[in-house]
Amino acid sequence: MGLTVSMALLAALLGQAAEPTALIQAELAQLRTTPETARRLGAESRLLFFAAEATEETTRKRALHADGRTAADRALRLDPGEPSAMLWWAAHRGSEASLLDPLSALRIAREVEEMLLRLRALDPAYDHAAADRALGRLYQVAPRGISVGSLEKAGEHLRAAVRQDATFPGNALFYAQYLAATKNCDGAREWATKVLASPALVDHPLERGGWVADARRLLASLRMRCLPEESWP
Repeated sequence: MGLTVSMALLAALLGQAAEPTALIQAELAQLRTTPETARRLGAESRLLFFAAEATEETTRKRALHADGRTAADRALRLDPGEPSAMLWWAAHRGSEASLLDPLSALRIAREVEEMLLRLRALDPAYDHAAADRALGRLYQVAPRGISVGSLEKAGEHLRAAVRQDATFPGNALFYAQYLAATKNCDGAREWATKVLASPALVDHPLERGGWVADARRLLASLRMRCLPEESWP
């Protein structure tokens, strides 16, 4: 997130959207034919996040994120303990942070952290340890000192996520990225390779494109990031 917090704070935190816009729209249309419950609204918020992240046009992207946050807000009014609404509220709120307004970005990072900590306290196993996965990524990418950033906290939460479910590609990817950031190149390579080899990718059509691209990008970056120490300038 750096002060680039514009980040779709949780595009980084949750796993980037892939291409299947038609699939997202079809799922949204089907979902909206069902009764409005907190769980349904949480599911709608999730799909709106992926729709926003698959959209290049800035105004449309912001509108989709706003709609997604509204759906999550409605879900939380119906049931303050609905985990999907907590998770995707954090995702959409994170997308509102902007490099152009760093003070607001820092406040948003705190709000996202608070919501994710609530989710973790409520249901740490939800969605393959989503709270720990997202918190770990948030603490890794947020500025340290002036914001919530902390490599120590990042490691704590990402290790918790892989302990909960080491086979989930999102957990493996974010742990690999953390290991790369701490210059554990062998570990980063091992976990990024696990992402690409994961049989679970097929079960996550909206996320897998981003996971695979990021794992490949990470593996390619290790060639330069992890040069032998004696070769550093």
